[in-house]
Amino acid sequence: MLRPTEGEPPTAGERGEALSGLAIKLYCTHARAMQFYSFRSADTARRQRDIMARNPHYSGVHVSAVYESVFGGWAWTVCRECAEHGRPRPGA
Repeated sequence: MLRPTEGEPPTAGERGEALSGLAIKLYCTHARAMQFYSFRSADTARRQRDIMARNPHYSGVHVSAVYESVFGGWAWTVCRECAEHGRPRPGA
């Protein structure tokens, strides 16, 4: 299971969204990256992510593996810039 990137989370001014003063640790720090959340089981979250990754709309876009969300539950990130920089895409 992948976890968000190592190191300090970005500040709210850099890219990290802020919620009640808590900077959210992100999978990547690209400005256009989007996190998707699932508060169901890990297996269901992986199925949701896999369906999204196989959708033609997301072809050529990096879709991360599912990782634990800081809110509880699960998350995955979709990022076009990661794909452009050659970040490998987990099995889609």
